[in-house]
Order: sequence, then C-alpha cells, then structure tokens
Amino acid sequence: MKSKLQFRYDDLFAEQWRAPLQSRRDLLTWACESHNNYMAEKGAPEENIIDCSNYGGLLNKYGPDYSILKQKLGHVRGLFD
Repeated sequence: MKSKLQFRYDDLFAEQWRAPLQSRRDLLTWACESHNNYMAEKGAPEENIIDCSNYGGLLNKYGPDYSILKQKLGHVRGLFD
C-alpha cells in the first residue's frame, strides 16, 4: 500500500508536506495534525480542533469500517477482537 500511495500521489506533496507512510498510526496522526494546523490558521473555533493524542478514538472514527467484512466472514475468533 505504501508504494502504491507513493507512486500515485507522491508528486502532489512538496517535500515539507510529505506524509510519513511507515504505518497507519503515522499517517492518521499526520492527517490529524495537518487538519488542526489548517483550522488554527483559518481561526476556527476550538470545537473544530481534533484531539490527536487518542489514536484509538481516531481509528474508530476515521479508520476502516469492518462491519461489512464481519457480515461476510461471520464470527471468526480473534479476528476482530
């Protein structure tokens, strides 16, 4: 996935804007911090700022939705828990 994203979208980012694609955590926290910086520059109210320290909460809200996969596979012990 990393090589596919870099191949397709690498030219869109300048060197200082490049997202770290070492892990899902790096990408999600980078996107969260970039969003917060953008909102702060626009002077948005504090309720539009996202807490980037809670990775589990970010992943639950913005991460992949496995509910469709659960319906197809049924209950496989240890796969989703």
